[in-house]
Amino acid sequence: MHRLGRSVPILVALCVGATLSLVIASHGAASNPGGGGAGAVQLPGAATGPTLIPGAHVSSVTEADVIAPEGLSMTGACNSTNMFYSSVGGYIQAPLDLPAGATLWQVDVYGCTTVAGTETWTLFDRDSTTGGLDGSDWPTSTGSGLVHATMSFPSGLTLATGHRWLIGASGLDSTKGFVGAVYQYTLPQLSYVPITPARVFDSRFSRFGGPIGAGISRLVNVKDAIDSKSGAVLQTNAVPAGARAVTFALTITGTVGAGSLAVLPGTSKTVNTSNINWYAAGQTLATGGTIQLGSASAERQVTIVCGASVGGSTNFILDITGYYE
Repeated sequence: MHRLGRSVPILVALCVGATLSLVIASHGAASNPGGGGAGAVQLPGAATGPTLIPGAHVSSVTEADVIAPEGLSMTGACNSTNMFYSSVGGYIQAPLDLPAGATLWQVDVYGCTTVAGTETWTLFDRDSTTGGLDGSDWPTSTGSGLVHATMSFPSGLTLATGHRWLIGASGLDSTKGFVGAVYQYTLPQLSYVPITPARVFDSRFSRFGGPIGAGISRLVNVKDAIDSKSGAVLQTNAVPAGARAVTFALTITGTVGAGSLAVLPGTSKTVNTSNINWYAAGQTLATGGTIQLGSASAERQVTIVCGASVGGSTNFILDITGYYE
């Protein structure tokens, strides 16, 4: 078996626009112009930066990520630092850009107040009815000038497939705003298991739904291998429970018009790019790739989405060549 993923001893250098400025040197040694201890970075307003976790990736939330459903406002009146707040309701949020399976260890959030006041922060799951991830995820920042709070997760929090985490800040107004956030995480270490190529889907068999047309999506379960001549199940659990991703070969045949197919994780239907394209009738084309699988009710499933011209369609065949666990 092969290992996917690697240790990352070199921490990433960051710069969050003109809002929050961090310089992090390699091998966990932090640039520290303010004279603090090793493993810390310095921020505008003499605030102490986050303590760096050896081997972790470091990323940030910037002003471009901030969301305020009821209206976003900005002021530069806080120590010459841009800060953001909601013009209605005093609440904003910003997503963390994390891949599924990543483990979050620490989030440092920064705000700014022109008068003494309190800002409250939380980390929550956009796709969970329970909202907050942990009872300790509700730190407050109190004071004036640039303020700072840390959310620390000693056992780590692992992001499930199909979920997204956001930072939320409340108690904000024109005197108390959000500046930015820095978060530290590690990536999953996965093992790759190659298998004898297993056909798992062939739309030419009626039970698989026939050709796929423009704007149509089709949920595909990759767990069982089928017979290439009859479509009957030959082997159950060719891709075992617990598999996180698969490598695949995707073939299109019997094309009509022009179009494309995208292979997406789980039940996702958000298409950012295509996996394969066709430009004429009667084509047979193939490609390969790697795709993350769904989780929970969408375990071992992917979604195929067709983008085609009016009247465009194609049959498609999906073969699995290996999986990550």
